Amino acid sequence: MGNDQSKREAEEYKEKYEKAERDKERLASKVEVQQEIAAREALKETEDMNIEVKEHNTVTMSMYHIMIQEFRDELTRVCELFNAKPVSAKPDKCPEEMIEKARRKMGLDTANFYNIGFAGHVNTGKSSLINAIRGLTGTHEMSASVSFTESTMKVKYYMFPDDRYPHVRFYENPRSDKMSFRTEDYFEENDLCAFDCLLILVQATLGQEEISYAKMAIKYHQPVAFIRSRCDMEISNLYDNDKQKCNLHANYDANCQLCYEDVKNVMKKFKSNYEEIIRTRAPELTCVPIYFVSARILRELVTARKPKYMFEETNLLEFIRYSAINSRDPVPNKFK
Repeated sequence: MGNDQSKREAEEYKEKYEKAERDKERLASKVEVQQEIAAREALKETEDMNIEVKEHNTVTMSMYHIMIQEFRDELTRVCELFNAKPVSAKPDKCPEEMIEKARRKMGLDTANFYNIGFAGHVNTGKSSLINAIRGLTGTHEMSASVSFTESTMKVKYYMFPDDRYPHVRFYENPRSDKMSFRTEDYFEENDLCAFDCLLILVQATLGQEEISYAKMAIKYHQPVAFIRSRCDMEISNLYDNDKQKCNLHANYDANCQLCYEDVKNVMKKFKSNYEEIIRTRAPELTCVPIYFVSARILRELVTARKPKYMFEETNLLEFIRYSAINSRDPVPNKFK
């Protein structure tokens, strides 16, 4: 009898074990089905995302190529302008006598050259921008000296090497706080009104010195613009601080179309900040344009390379060209 009971208990245990195994198999099968469904959904989501990224890349690449071509077209127009002898400077600016006196004092040759002036604080990128426009690196024998301290206390001019585009000179002016002048005095003592146009390089924010320069330029009816260079560093900082975004935009890197939205957002943020400063501190300067550029990217464009992204390098060249023309043969200024 004891054997029969043991046998029944063994059979019951076997049935329970087999039932547990069947339940486990059904549960595992159900989990597998759920995992397969989840995997398919994830795959579809990834495929949809890839399609969206590819479509977006196609659009942005098309826009990128258009921007590259627009720059090359503008560069061609600038080169044609600076390859020909300029029209003689017309004495119709006000005050005429002060401008002519400044040109004579500086020894500007207005008959043979367009004269473009660069001013701004130390380390705002004046030398780098002058080099970039000419397609030069800082190591070229004709490059403007690039350093973190002011390399000269005298105004220097630079030309294109090898007599290319021989009718333009780019002048670099030392910053004012190394001299015992007020900003207005510095502007006049250094004859900044003599140039065909004045490009004022600015730092991360717009200071009173730059504002005063622009006001003085307007007083002399001189074409003037603010330039915020080194914008590529802002993009680099953005990506260094957001590694996840770097990964999300890996496809953009492969197609030379890096972070198009981020470039637009950086410029939008900068423009908003500068416009607010102008609106609150110098509303009379709302007619003065500001361009956000990168000297490195500009140099790559000038030397027929394709940078990964662009800022407003084309707009800057267009401003220089229109200003040079307008200073010699005044026409309605599209930038005002």
